[in-house]
Amino acid sequence: MKSNLGSFSKNVAKFSIATWVSFAISLISAPISTRIYSPDSLGRINLFYTYSSMLMSLAYLGLDQAYVRFYNELDDKKAKDSLFSFCLFISILTVLLLSLVAFVFHDKVSTEIVGEKGFRFVFLLAISATTGILSRYLSLFYRMQIDGKWYTIQAVIDILFVKFSYLVSGYFNSSYQSAILVMVISRFVVICSFYLFQKKRFNFIIDNVNKEFSRDIIKFALPLVPITFLSWANSSVSQIVLKNMLGYSDLGIYSIAVSLASTVNIVQAGFNVYWAPYVYNNYKSEKNIFNQVHQYMIFLLLLISLLIIFCQDPIFIILGEKYRNAKLFFPFLLFSPICYTVAETTGLGINISKKTFWNLIIFSINIVVNIVGCFFLIPAFGVSGAAMASCISSMLYIVLKTIIGEKYYRSIESYRYIIYLLLILSVSALVNYFGYEKIELKYMAFIIISILYAYLFRKEIRSMFRFLHKDT
Repeated sequence: MKSNLGSFSKNVAKFSIATWVSFAISLISAPISTRIYSPDSLGRINLFYTYSSMLMSLAYLGLDQAYVRFYNELDDKKAKDSLFSFCLFISILTVLLLSLVAFVFHDKVSTEIVGEKGFRFVFLLAISATTGILSRYLSLFYRMQIDGKWYTIQAVIDILFVKFSYLVSGYFNSSYQSAILVMVISRFVVICSFYLFQKKRFNFIIDNVNKEFSRDIIKFALPLVPITFLSWANSSVSQIVLKNMLGYSDLGIYSIAVSLASTVNIVQAGFNVYWAPYVYNNYKSEKNIFNQVHQYMIFLLLLISLLIIFCQDPIFIILGEKYRNAKLFFPFLLFSPICYTVAETTGLGINISKKTFWNLIIFSINIVVNIVGCFFLIPAFGVSGAAMASCISSMLYIVLKTIIGEKYYRSIESYRYIIYLLLILSVSALVNYFGYEKIELKYMAFIIISILYAYLFRKEIRSMFRFLHKDT
């Protein structure tokens, strides 16, 4: 059991390298970008990429997840290449068709996204979504082959070029128009270069996908389309409502806080990359390890969250002055990435049993709660209200996904660790919000919370020290 857990941890670490590097790049670029770009410009840039993600979520047609699901059921390399080509080509064709529809209504689409009419933004949106799909399938290709080296190289070069071009563009021209243009074109060039330089690895054929197998793929994938779209909507609705209620400037401040909250992804990303193929390969034989993964994932995510909350003052002081008030609601935004990651360890039964309609129901409920929360909380608390609404819907998500997932496949022994997670994060966020101007009392409360955390996770802390001592 220990050796299996160790092997799992090493593979997760291998796929986490890209996230650590990306985190470092983002940490360096954030203080610069918040001094170059105004909150209004960052709000428009952020909303452009939000809608680009929406276009991608529809264009996948669930085939990106189908590729992961059916990859290990094929033994022949040609069949796997055909599966890759089949899923990629249909997704690209779909995004091009959706882009044509957007072109017809280009003035309305452009006005909704950046607040001004123009064909160019819709054209850039189409390129951005197409590039995103190419990047997604490329990373899945490396991921399914457990090729951590090229997965990392692709991810690091991708973000390095985009961030560099983003900052250089801002130095010469701090308009959002220039930033969007440079970022979209630079990423398109980088991703296409990967396909060209590694073209020997890709055998773009569809002959080996027979009609019966293609029907199975489509049957699995199509029900995921509304789920994927609702997943996007659930993570983006607060930003769209915020823009419509308060404007682009407040959205820019909110988006910076969201990007800083995503620092917990240093654990999440590597885990999510490796977790899906691991589950599908081992859910019949390695069931006991899932409970351990669940416990240690909560332990690590909470540890990183508490460290971030403790260090938020020096983190926010290096940002541009207009963005610093975001630390008032920042801890509420930690709920989303954490709850979604932990739910991957408790809601396994939904996908394993192929009862994916539950995902549709869960996301639908969450979106309604998020929207209602925004309309009630934003007028009362301003930008903080959007963060609170996101927090409430994230807690509801993990509760629903855990209860329903465990009904079909028991992966955890008890709900105790989830209670620890929600309790500690909720108290930390509330202390930060209501003790915003009472620095001494706030940090005294954080110390008490940390002591409680150390007591509740004493077993995991001892195991971590034993593991570190063993490696030294």
